[in-house]
Amino acid sequence: MEGEKMAYKMMNQDFVKLDKFDGSNFIRWQDKMKFLLTALKIFYVLDPNLQPIPDPTPEDTEQLKQQRIKREEDELVCRGHILNTLSDRLYDLYTTMTSPKEIWKALEIKYKTEKQGTDKFIIQKYFNFKMMDNVSVLDQMHELQILVHKLNDLSIKIPELFQVGAIIAKLPPSWNNYRKKLLHMAEGLTLEQIGTHLRIEEESRIREGTNSVSKVNEGTVNYVLNGGVGSSKTNKSFRPNKKIIKKTNSNKDKKGRACFHCGKKDHYIRECRFLKNQMKEKELNTSEANVVDEIVAMVSEMQIGMITEVHMANTAENSSEWWYDSGATIHVCNNKMLFKEYVEAGNGLEVLMGNHNTAKVLGTGTVELILSSGKKLKLTNVYHVPDIKKNLVSASLLSKNGVKAVLESDKLILSKVLSKKIQSSPYELWNGRKPNLNYLKVWGYIAYFRVQDPKRTKLGPRAIKSVFVGYAVNSKTYRLLDLSSNTIVESRDVEFIENKFINDSQIEPKQIQESDSLVHDSLSGNKRIEPSSPSEQRRSQRVRKEKDFGPDFISYQVNVYLVEGNRENVLSKLPFVGNVEEDPMDLPPGSNTIGCKWVFRRKYRTDRTIQTFKARLVAKGFRQMEGIDYFDTYAPVARITSIRVLIALASIYKLVVYQMDVKTAFLNGDLDEEVYMDQPEGFVLPGSEKKVCKLVKSLYGLKQAPKQWHEKFDTVILANGFKHNGADKCVYSKFTSEYGVIVCLYVDDMLIFGTNMLGVCETKKYLASVFKMKDLNEADTILGIKVKRHSEGYVLCQNHYIEKVLLKYKHLNVKEVNTPFDSNYKLVENIGRAIAQLEFASAIGSMMYAMHCTRPDIAFAVNRLSRYTSNPSAEHWKAIARVFSYLKKTKDLGLYYSGYPALLEGYSDANWVTSVGDNKSTSGWIFTLGGGAISWASKKQSCISHSTMESEFIALASAGKEAEWLRNMLYDIELWPQPMSAISIYCDSQATMSKAYSKIYNGKSRHISLRHEYVRQLIEDGVISIVYVKSSGNLADPFTKGLSRDMVRVTSIGMGLKPF
Repeated sequence: MEGEKMAYKMMNQDFVKLDKFDGSNFIRWQDKMKFLLTALKIFYVLDPNLQPIPDPTPEDTEQLKQQRIKREEDELVCRGHILNTLSDRLYDLYTTMTSPKEIWKALEIKYKTEKQGTDKFIIQKYFNFKMMDNVSVLDQMHELQILVHKLNDLSIKIPELFQVGAIIAKLPPSWNNYRKKLLHMAEGLTLEQIGTHLRIEEESRIREGTNSVSKVNEGTVNYVLNGGVGSSKTNKSFRPNKKIIKKTNSNKDKKGRACFHCGKKDHYIRECRFLKNQMKEKELNTSEANVVDEIVAMVSEMQIGMITEVHMANTAENSSEWWYDSGATIHVCNNKMLFKEYVEAGNGLEVLMGNHNTAKVLGTGTVELILSSGKKLKLTNVYHVPDIKKNLVSASLLSKNGVKAVLESDKLILSKVLSKKIQSSPYELWNGRKPNLNYLKVWGYIAYFRVQDPKRTKLGPRAIKSVFVGYAVNSKTYRLLDLSSNTIVESRDVEFIENKFINDSQIEPKQIQESDSLVHDSLSGNKRIEPSSPSEQRRSQRVRKEKDFGPDFISYQVNVYLVEGNRENVLSKLPFVGNVEEDPMDLPPGSNTIGCKWVFRRKYRTDRTIQTFKARLVAKGFRQMEGIDYFDTYAPVARITSIRVLIALASIYKLVVYQMDVKTAFLNGDLDEEVYMDQPEGFVLPGSEKKVCKLVKSLYGLKQAPKQWHEKFDTVILANGFKHNGADKCVYSKFTSEYGVIVCLYVDDMLIFGTNMLGVCETKKYLASVFKMKDLNEADTILGIKVKRHSEGYVLCQNHYIEKVLLKYKHLNVKEVNTPFDSNYKLVENIGRAIAQLEFASAIGSMMYAMHCTRPDIAFAVNRLSRYTSNPSAEHWKAIARVFSYLKKTKDLGLYYSGYPALLEGYSDANWVTSVGDNKSTSGWIFTLGGGAISWASKKQSCISHSTMESEFIALASAGKEAEWLRNMLYDIELWPQPMSAISIYCDSQATMSKAYSKIYNGKSRHISLRHEYVRQLIEDGVISIVYVKSSGNLADPFTKGLSRDMVRVTSIGMGLKPF
């Protein structure tokens, strides 16, 4: 156990990777170290108020010795983690200090003091902070927020509105246009919203290939036409598949290029000094309306609707400017001189403005716009409205006429798109001819491919029958399934039989003849489909098999109807309501949301009658992200062996055994992380469909739900005076002068053992005051195991489970046998095709659960058959059928604990080289207490032993491990008499006993030297003692080999197996 504890603490370096601390950002490094050391449960050694453990003395108790060992180990691990996260320079400086508390205090004195001396410069640093163009704006925003947090630590609170304004004001120079846009946006921007805006804008700039926005012509919108560049002197015809994107930062030769603003050559418009001078004058002399013009020119899709409000503003009229308006339904021009074609309109024609005023239309016609790329855009049916101040281009009309518009930060890109009226395919438009589809064939055709010359023989076939399954990846060759060799081939020389498919002829599967009738169609669960008669139209005959979760679960379709006004009443009755915040909320930026679903199932009694129907809301935990939504998932549960030990103690000391169940146990756990979930189906708040719920407590389906529940229960039960059992963390005990109580927890099911009813009732009352409990009175069923009290003690049985397994595998009406495994079976690995591999594995798992709980008599058979799970054969199915037949005969056997003898004993045995073709032996051991078996195992040894003595010694070492664990468990239960005597382990090999008590080291057995030293140490410490027993009296004999009928019956009685 101590080795496992050290392995847990010395976590893999991938658990968390901390940056090396080099003297800067001490607070950040200290917080990360606190998190790591707290997760390892060793941060307490740095507590300055922690009292040191006294020096060792001969009078020290065992508990004090354990505390001293634990403290030393924790301090060593803590010191190692601190030093490993220091830079090499600091490591050499502090490695001489032996105490982690000393290192921690020295670092705090040096670097916290330096940090406090720099606090007075934070305010100056905040006001002088300026963002730069060559650094990510989002990263610089985060640095600014860090300064805000530092100011908060100095009790200087900065309002959120002030922070938003500071971020906008500190944007780099290339973001001037975007800064103005943010300043004129709707009020009430939050930090999250401004961060989202900056992230989207920065990503769009990165996609454009530049981190700065062009400052050219801030008052107008640039129009760029996809499909041509500014230097093109010829207007080539448009080709849909050719896309040439204008690059604004091109470094091509500018010689001969004319500026679109001044008309002079050898420079671009963005370099035009005349334009820059005009812009400077405009900034000095423009009125308020001009500021509105500048904003409108910069706005994106969100502000386009404002244009209609500016049209009638008192601005300087510029009849040559055109505005792209997504709200306009017509093209509008105010200058008659711009029309190429013009027709006067009749009286009464008017247009409706955005301010609900009307303006007269004097005429209609055609206008040609010269774009910045040199291309011409022809607008038809343009209305002449002199009263309007801006010329408008209707976005909807452009889209209808095959022009696609894309708005970017400083320009509008227009692209031609194919007309919907074109009926031809892209292939035909590109190549000028229709494609040839004669090479396409129907999947499943029978085909014959030609055997190539190198593989063709004189008497061999010229063509081979195959099935067409597809086409090659890099060529037009056909892919075919060769039916003779069951391989895929590729060939061009193929002849198809187009009126014949592979399923037209019935293919009979190979039938496996065997004496036992277990292997049949019903066991595999697949329905055989008879071929249908030929029909004119071929239809698929494949039957879809739905996934089966067992009879306990119900397929469902949720239909929830809520009466208006009663939503709160319905929600108040659901158990999960207290685990989410009352009102849905918007998902915070950067957070992850998980879904949820309803799961309905039936809960059965032991007699297979329905006890209740359950509806449970389950979160889709598979969408959680490690390190964000959860950090750890481990949660212990009680071992089945622990339950059997406590039942045996109840028989010995006449304890009362009661059972309780925690209702919706996982809903009690407190979450340490922020987790957001979609609103449950049927309980979505109208008008807030896109909002999410924030979980404040755990929920079924979350990865950390078991861990959080166990931590919650552990805290509650320990607060009531209970103590952990050192061998099993899910066993708690509390002994007073009036009573003694032991609680055994398996997830949400618990058994309560008491010396009298007073202790049991007080424990029940306390648990019911904290959790929603269901009192099941005296123990009846735990984990599918029946618990029955008789005159002398208790009995555990699984006859109802065995009947369920036999029914599942259709083995209720078979011939019964007296032994679970026939020693005449010579099982070997299957080198052929597997037979019903999934069903075989399922059958092994079903038998293994019965074996682990109450049926040690089938341990060897299950252990032996489980070795062939990956590729079972007919012989393996025959052996598993025999186990089912034995279980049918002995299904009513149960483990009886009569309370006598009140002695813990063990048996160990091994069988040297048991399998054909496998040189490894089989170990077996069993421990009994109170007249029944409490722990057993049948395992294949992990190393090769050279003799019977070595195989027996390996088995003895395994039994010694279990004996030490059982001793530790009983040691922490005050009912067991102290001091504890050595546990007797019976062995039928005198050579093994001599080896165990011998201190002589023999080089021939050096491969088991560790096991030898371990067994000798257990003997010297008084944990075990080895006693000789004849093979006929060794209860571990049936765990290593198949026995006869009489020996199976005798050993089963010795294990405590009797009819229920």
